[in-house]
Amino acid sequence: MSTTGNDIRKNTSVTIGLSRGAYGARFYDSFFTNEFAKLETARCERYASIYSIILIHIGDFDNGDREPTKRELDDFMKTMVAEITDVVRNCDVAGLIEERKILVVLPRTDYLGSLITIKKLTRALEPVTVKGHPYASLIFTQATYPQDAKGYTELLNVAMKRIEISKDSLWERDKLKTRLFWEVVAHFTGGTLNGFDHTTFELGANEKLGHEFLEKINKVIVEDVGRNAGSRGILYIAPPSIKTDMPILNTIATVGKTATKIFVVGTKKDPELEMRNATGITITDPRMSGFYFTFFINAQAAYAIICKEVWGDIYTCFHTSNPYIVEGLITKFQRDSMLQEQL
Repeated sequence: MSTTGNDIRKNTSVTIGLSRGAYGARFYDSFFTNEFAKLETARCERYASIYSIILIHIGDFDNGDREPTKRELDDFMKTMVAEITDVVRNCDVAGLIEERKILVVLPRTDYLGSLITIKKLTRALEPVTVKGHPYASLIFTQATYPQDAKGYTELLNVAMKRIEISKDSLWERDKLKTRLFWEVVAHFTGGTLNGFDHTTFELGANEKLGHEFLEKINKVIVEDVGRNAGSRGILYIAPPSIKTDMPILNTIATVGKTATKIFVVGTKKDPELEMRNATGITITDPRMSGFYFTFFINAQAAYAIICKEVWGDIYTCFHTSNPYIVEGLITKFQRDSMLQEQL
């Protein structure tokens, strides 16, 4: 008798829904994990502190042309749990809170700190997401107390809703997680894409928007960084080349010291140029020469714009305010350009 997809999901949920301790002493059941999160909420409320949660959704399994066996699914979970508990700190708590959903509670961790942990988990879990069989698609979301909610139940609901949003996002729908940075850039600038948090448009001579639009966008972002100097974040501004007469360098020089890391990236840099409040990065990749891009993310906002020169002074541009797309672009850019992975 053939087994339907629903049957596979049912078998999978039984396999991964085992009791506390089945996959190691540091991986807990739903009751313990939820109670720990509630206690952490009470502690943070009393001491005016923060914490974050990460929710990992285990999606569809891919095992070629056959269904994964129970032993294979059990081995999958053992590998996954071992990697998770190896990445997280001793003070963090991870556990299965319902079938296909793992919760990680991160005491004293802000928004950027949770994204850093997600980056580490994503890298560590590659053996069960893109290598070997069976492997599963994973979706990571997070929420931070008290920024996103004032109680644990509400915080968990925020993370749950973000899973559903992520499932329908451009990043998941077009399967961009496994593609290289320049493949993603080509996808974003190679056609018309429109959604509630992203769109494509033309920029340049005889268009509604000229090059000054990019300058204004970068200026707005840098000025916002200056107004929120204590907010951690990361900003990449990438013109084709870094020149001394770039107006944005004057704006960056005036913001003073900030908790946001600012990088100006180009294929070449004026040798006499000295930057204040930013780090210059030269990348000898010929693909950079035909593009402008800006990537920015902090606890309050996320934004990315990529512009590709089509011909003459005309550019095809893509921009988005989706934080998962922005963080994904930053991660892929850092990894594929062999830069230090950071947020």
